[in-house]
Amino acid sequence: MLKLRRDSSQRSTVIQSGLNTTQKDIQALTQRVGAVVSDAQGESKTRFARLRKEQNSQAMMSMMIGMMTQTQIQKQLAGHTHDGATLPKGAPSGTAPTLLSSSDNSMLMMLPMMMMDLGQEEAMTTT
Repeated sequence: MLKLRRDSSQRSTVIQSGLNTTQKDIQALTQRVGAVVSDAQGESKTRFARLRKEQNSQAMMSMMIGMMTQTQIQKQLAGHTHDGATLPKGAPSGTAPTLLSSSDNSMLMMLPMMMMDLGQEEAMTTT
């Protein structure tokens, strides 16, 4: 009977030791999972911030192009005349209406926006 108790006691000790080891392993895995989740959340926040900046930049570019194009069209319409058109009040007789130069390079209006976009791309790659 004494031998049976000793065997039972040894088994209990072995089982308890195995449980302790398993419990420590589970705690270590829980800590690892927590660290991975934390890293993933940080990366997600960074990605979302970058996408938000990019979207705002694109919206700003779209608005600027629209405004600049509208201004350019208004200037062209203001200077546009047809044969036999009348001159505005106060213009001396015999003067021809002024037209915008056909050598106007409309791509020049894109230069500031392209430079703005380059600056934002550099800022995004450094963050």
